[in-house]
Amino acid sequence: MRRTRSLVPVSVSLLASIFALLCLAPATVAAVDPVDKGKSAARKPAPAIATSEEVAADPAGVWARFMKEADIETAFDAFDVLDAIGATADGVDAALCRDQAAALRDAVKVAPVSIAVHREALRCAEATGDGATAERETAALAALSKHALAGAGGNAWQAPIRVLSPRDVYQLLALLGYEFRYEYYRDVHPGRHFPLVVAAWDPEAKVERHLSFDYVDATAGISRSDDYAEYPFQRHVMAAAFMQAQVKAGETLGIDLQAMRNAFSTDDPAARRDALREGANRGGMLSLSGWLSLCSSWDNRDCSDGLIDALLPLAEKKHALPMTLLATAYANGIGVKQDLKAAATLLDAADRIWYGQGASVRFAAADSLLHDNRNTAFALARLRKAVAAGSADAEMLLVAGKLATDAVPTLSDADIAVLQRPSNNGQGLGQALLGEYFDKRGLRQRSEEAFRKAAELGHAGAQRAQAMEAVRDGQPALRWRVMLESAAQAGDNFAMRILALEAMQLGQWKRADGWLLAAVETGDRDASQELATVYASGADGLSGDLADAVSMFETLAAGDDEASAKARRNLARLAVDGRGMKRNRQRARAWLQTDADRGDVESQTLLGALLLRTDSDGGPMDVDAGERWLQKAVAAGSNRARSEYGMWLYASDPRSPERRRNGIEIMRRADPKGDDYVEVANNLAWLLCVSAHADVHDPGAGLAVAKTVEGRDGIGWGVVDTVAACYAASGDFATALRLQQRALDALPRDANGRPQGSPGIPQRLALYRARKAYREPATP
Repeated sequence: MRRTRSLVPVSVSLLASIFALLCLAPATVAAVDPVDKGKSAARKPAPAIATSEEVAADPAGVWARFMKEADIETAFDAFDVLDAIGATADGVDAALCRDQAAALRDAVKVAPVSIAVHREALRCAEATGDGATAERETAALAALSKHALAGAGGNAWQAPIRVLSPRDVYQLLALLGYEFRYEYYRDVHPGRHFPLVVAAWDPEAKVERHLSFDYVDATAGISRSDDYAEYPFQRHVMAAAFMQAQVKAGETLGIDLQAMRNAFSTDDPAARRDALREGANRGGMLSLSGWLSLCSSWDNRDCSDGLIDALLPLAEKKHALPMTLLATAYANGIGVKQDLKAAATLLDAADRIWYGQGASVRFAAADSLLHDNRNTAFALARLRKAVAAGSADAEMLLVAGKLATDAVPTLSDADIAVLQRPSNNGQGLGQALLGEYFDKRGLRQRSEEAFRKAAELGHAGAQRAQAMEAVRDGQPALRWRVMLESAAQAGDNFAMRILALEAMQLGQWKRADGWLLAAVETGDRDASQELATVYASGADGLSGDLADAVSMFETLAAGDDEASAKARRNLARLAVDGRGMKRNRQRARAWLQTDADRGDVESQTLLGALLLRTDSDGGPMDVDAGERWLQKAVAAGSNRARSEYGMWLYASDPRSPERRRNGIEIMRRADPKGDDYVEVANNLAWLLCVSAHADVHDPGAGLAVAKTVEGRDGIGWGVVDTVAACYAASGDFATALRLQQRALDALPRDANGRPQGSPGIPQRLALYRARKAYREPATP
């Protein structure tokens, strides 16, 4: 897994996401190993999940039971029998059906949610004259199909149709009497779902229907033994495994996805175009859409060479999406001379083919993404025409477009009703947009209610916002973490980073690793920064090591933004400590100096601390410069600078009470509402409660400071240790014992279960049991 590739930031606003849902928006995916199927040889017979009768009676209940009890290896083994009975599009072999009858019965019970398994059981029953089984399987198939199609898969704002495997997709199409035309992934990396859109011809209605399916969510949910089973990254693992299998089989679907991944793993537009051309020449819809998008922003006349040639044969087949993409090229003059009349002619023809005026809807969605989330007059005219023809999806886009303004928008009651429609809220998007609208209008109560509904319906951004509001309100972690985890599972990178940071504060490095991987795979630079920090911890069992950390920091450091400055600070820390590279304080100083000169307060703080530091390489590098930098950072309001400077003043001259008092006073003035307050409060409370110097020792004042951080969520064992010391210094040994035991329990453990990290914690626990407070030893 590459960790040092050029990272492409992906940050889509709530409003932009409504258009991205309909478009094939470029992003990044990193390859991962496929699911290991080599474990199946010694597997025990799988327990039955449900019978066909139970499926017919309650398909939703059987799905819930399956997701709770099934595991991926045994569930997918059920598909082996479909090959054993000689199943093809034309039928099954009756003799093989008789030979495999017991295995087929077991497969139905092990994978009761699979349409493919039930349909082959039905065809075998029909081939062998087993009327009773045929009747049972017909009822089960009818129930599963009805459940699959109920409010799902019809538009971009509904949840996709949940299936267990790709076979289920094509078997459902066959049951519906639809003819497969082409298919494409709608995204390049998974969120809560990873929709596969199948364009199928409905011969009865004589229209092309685009139905979205998702087998990644189900397979990820039953992958219980994998290292990342509880994290969003598991969906990335499964999506990549399917892609690799499709590429190996020569399927356009996987080749198209791989081309997009390759294209957006580089910042070089020419290299992107070349990668996209590979997928486009195979008829890949993702690659064709990505190529159009690239040429709209890259001012290079050679960009579109070959694009129209790749589109024309597909459009000539009267396939609606390629016709729509060709119309986009004409409307924007990409690869051809701009010709709105030709674009309109193509869209009129495609709308007659694509159910629900889908061509105009898809065109307008792409048009918005190509023009900074604003539709052109031509696209708006197409949407209005589609609405007049009865398109509910076009109506949704028109309402969303009214919100794409810096001014305070005005929606009619009819517009609000559109956003509230169940068909526009399969994933809570309509309610989330409504929440934004009410917020812009200053209607706080209505905004909160809309966002609450959006969160309940599964909208990731709304769930994250609700969770963060609960954090700000001081609600217990158990109340907000569930919603934050749901947002992370839905692909919200911010939620993933928050959960990872919480784990890092608790020293749970492997959990932090798990939460960050999916965000890193989508190109999130902040997540990459945090993952490199996790690797730099050196903890066991991580997906990367210290060498990976250095490599990632070096990649991120090649820029001028805040993320690059942060990477340089992290490299400086590693250089000072000689971790991942040779110890070199001068190199660390060089990494920090430029950003400090530019006014970066964190770099000023770290540089000041470095210049004052005494270590095995010698004494302070430059005391005067170190103090100046820390004073500058303190003046800028940095709590961390107050902590660094105050602690240095306290310790720099044990014979100087004045320097100690100055250090304490600098820390006392920290802002309780500012960043890093816990750090400075922890250090201040520790000195006041345990200092060997009588002129500093003040347990009452120390306990008061300690109480300002005691109740905060996510404080680490070191802070708990400080709070316990202050209670002991104040004579409350019962509270000190309880907190010290909590600190001891939170310490990381070695392979034998022994606590690691701070031998002083168990020693202080023994003191408190003896009703003795801890004091630091006097400094000579």
